[in-house]
Order: sequence, then structure tokens, then C-alpha cells
Amino acid sequence: MGKVLFHEKQYFRQPAIWLLVALTDLFVLYSLIYIVWIDPGKEDLPALWAIAGSLLLCVVMTVMFMKTALETTVTTDEISYRFTWFQRKTRVLTPAEVSRWEIREISPAREFGGYGVKKSRKDTSFLVSGKKAVIFTLTDGEKVIIGTQKPQMLQMALSQVFKASEENEIH
Repeated sequence: MGKVLFHEKQYFRQPAIWLLVALTDLFVLYSLIYIVWIDPGKEDLPALWAIAGSLLLCVVMTVMFMKTALETTVTTDEISYRFTWFQRKTRVLTPAEVSRWEIREISPAREFGGYGVKKSRKDTSFLVSGKKAVIFTLTDGEKVIIGTQKPQMLQMALSQVFKASEENEIH
């Protein structure tokens, strides 16, 4: 692995998403409180276990969601990216695999179906927030879209990688 030229770690921080997560957690917590303290006379043990399990699942999912990040790293000889928690292996693109690239403004919902990992026939997008992304067109025609909050820094790093790659091909 070459020298790191760019590294970015993006987290889901949209207020609407966190409002939905919080409301779900509160609803499950209220259900547990209701059965245990407000209306304890029924002794409905299966319901109590179901709600307790749901609360535990909500807490685990909330923590996972808080820790999930899109990590993008550009080195002198590759571009690597992955969603932590959901992808064990880091995906890697080499300059030889990329026929062209561009950084542009995007509409995540309209163009790619929203944030997260989205796969279609020819596109795979990795988007967390914002409206800027690098679009790699691979030599086989497939596109890989990676969102960024630092488009200028990413552009400088990619320019260095692909300039070095072109120089290597000439020699």
C-alpha cells in the first residue's frame, strides 16, 4: 500500500434518520415500562420477554447505526472504501480498473435511491450524506459512486493517483 493522500470517514448524521431511530427506541421503551410498572397486574411474561428483546435489539441497532461509517482512503496506488459494520473486506479500485472519474453534485434520492449502499445493474453507490460524490467508470462499464464531504481534497488526491498512473503507463 502506498502513501496515504486522502482519508475520510463519514457517519450518518441526518436529523430525520435519528428522529425515526429515537422514536422507535422510545416506543419500545415505553411498552416495556407500561407492562412492568404502569400495568403490572397481567403478568404477561411472553410479552415482557418480547418487549425486552425488542428493546435490546433497538439498543444494538442504534449503537451499530451510530458507529457505521463510510471510510474512503486514497493512496498513491489505490482507492479503498467500505461501510464499517456491514462490509468486512475493504473494496479496492486500482487506477488500471478505472477508465474515467469525476466529482460532481448528485441527487442521492433521485439518482441512486437514497443513502446507504445501493446496487443496480451497472451502478453501485456508497452514500452517507451530502450531495457530492466521485463517480468512477470502470473499464467494464460499471460505475462506482462514493459520496464525499471533502470534494476538493479528494479531487487533489485522485489527480495525483491518476497522473502517477499515466506516467507509469508511459514508461
